[in-house]
Amino acid sequence: MIKNWWLRYRQTVKGKTFSRITGSVKELSYWQDILFFNFLFYCLPISFIAVIPGVFMSVKYGYTLIAVVDIISLVLLCMVTFIHQIPLRLRKLFIIVIFYLLAVFLITVLGYNGPGVFYLFAITILTALVFPRNYGYWTILANALILSSYAVII
Repeated sequence: MIKNWWLRYRQTVKGKTFSRITGSVKELSYWQDILFFNFLFYCLPISFIAVIPGVFMSVKYGYTLIAVVDIISLVLLCMVTFIHQIPLRLRKLFIIVIFYLLAVFLITVLGYNGPGVFYLFAITILTALVFPRNYGYWTILANALILSSYAVII
């Protein structure tokens, strides 16, 4: 039963967009697109595992705004995962934007010791893996500017 559900979930995430991947097996962009789909496939279940206790603890200790932002981020992640009409490149950008907004919010609310800084590092790694090479450099610059602005404010 679980195996059937898992296979149906995989087919739903792939959808028609997966068949529209252009390029040959020898091209890097082909493998970047495949990696992105695998990221989407595993990211959603893992996000549920992370969000449920996070929302519970946020509400329990009075951080309702964090719980709301976490739920909104999860809903946006679900939308990007399951709406196949969005072009692949735009889906990649939406994921990066969602993670950046979440990272900046978490750094603002919880400070440098919170998970926001780890999101910034993860964004750089994800961008370097699923986009062309120079995009990774831009995320490093963006992360440096974000963290420098917080340092100036402090």
